[in-house]
Amino acid sequence: MASEIILLIDVKKEEAGLIKGLISSFEIKVRSLEWERILECGDIFRDKPVCLVILQVDHSHGRQFRKLRWIRRHLLKPVPVLVMLPGEASMHTASYVKAGADDYCLLPLHQGRFAVRFLVLLECGQAMVHAAVPGHGDIDSGPPGDAEVWHRVVGFLREGLSFFTPGYQVSGKNTQPIFNRWERVENLGVGGDGVVWKVREIETGNVAVAKIPHNREMNISSLRAAAILKRLIHHPNVVHLIEVVKDEDRFVLIQEYVAGETLSHLLGAGVDALQKEDIFLQLLSVTAYAHHHSVMHRDIKPDNIIITPTGNLKLLDFGIAEDLVWQDGISTTEGTLDFMPPEQFAGKSSLATDVWALGIILYLLSVNRLPFCHDNRYFPMDISMEMNVTPPLDINPALSPDLNRIIMTCLEVSLEKRYASALALLEDLSRTFPRFGREGVFSE
Repeated sequence: MASEIILLIDVKKEEAGLIKGLISSFEIKVRSLEWERILECGDIFRDKPVCLVILQVDHSHGRQFRKLRWIRRHLLKPVPVLVMLPGEASMHTASYVKAGADDYCLLPLHQGRFAVRFLVLLECGQAMVHAAVPGHGDIDSGPPGDAEVWHRVVGFLREGLSFFTPGYQVSGKNTQPIFNRWERVENLGVGGDGVVWKVREIETGNVAVAKIPHNREMNISSLRAAAILKRLIHHPNVVHLIEVVKDEDRFVLIQEYVAGETLSHLLGAGVDALQKEDIFLQLLSVTAYAHHHSVMHRDIKPDNIIITPTGNLKLLDFGIAEDLVWQDGISTTEGTLDFMPPEQFAGKSSLATDVWALGIILYLLSVNRLPFCHDNRYFPMDISMEMNVTPPLDINPALSPDLNRIIMTCLEVSLEKRYASALALLEDLSRTFPRFGREGVFSE
């Protein structure tokens, strides 16, 4: 088969040079064309192994959306399309996505910020080129099946209540293989951003998990989550991303299936002190690693923590995680009520937001109860922001005063007084308890 092609349309020399540098070790060709030349060669995509299309637009000129629609109509496979926009067009990104872009980047490009997202799309596009893919018409065309309607209704409801922990599962009837490669085995649940399936690879029988967004408007979130998982791939406590595929116009994340029990279930069954410490050390390690790479999870909670039969921890669900390399501040209210600090309710998250959640879990491991129990009938804006915490030492006098201090520092409402990141928490915990995980700091 001929070498795969990345097609650059109206991409300036500087940006093209950066892209060529990123793929210099790959056997991939880059073809640069101006838009006028594209129109002259109407069959530009025919019999060509195009794996990624990158369009650079000048938002000050009209007809930019038409270019995307034209590309979508003429692509013979659901190849990823990335649009590069000038910074002043940032308010119009949703319109470009609606017109056909799968992802976008704002100019000027920065190699560190651009590379991972680019490589995720490229990998997906390569899979498209080498696979026999199903039809890729707009998923909104034609009447959806019962399961699809139900998933969208639930998704709509969950979109407004994304700060609640899902406590239900939806059984779907859709058994079509994903990307003609992954057959659905079991519906594991549904959330505001998509449906989660246990799947099996038809060719090998390997089991995995598929996270399917409800619609193509949620593709950006899927791609962001994939890029974050790629950045954290080398940590053993992060769920491995197997691949990203495009199915029915939606980017589906195929992740490793982790057999085990959630931390919630384990705590209900009973866990000894040393095992609690080992669990928290693993959780702190993966969170500190994420923070070192400027990634915040934003939804650390027992239901997102799996412990395997061998005792290994996996931190799940980076669906609302954010990479601060790409974004300076977060302005959305998402998370789980009992693990959210005041600033997260206000839509202002930072690395210290995860520290609060770690403090909640450390509190829970210490005294077997949560410091807060918010009533889920209320919305975040209706919940008191005072959040007065009863020190765990008051509940369990046998608790180490130093551990009490560390927990209360995690749960400081003031960001200036709270640990700035999991790295700072890890440093203090290691200095205070050098044998944490081996000497039984938690009382039985």
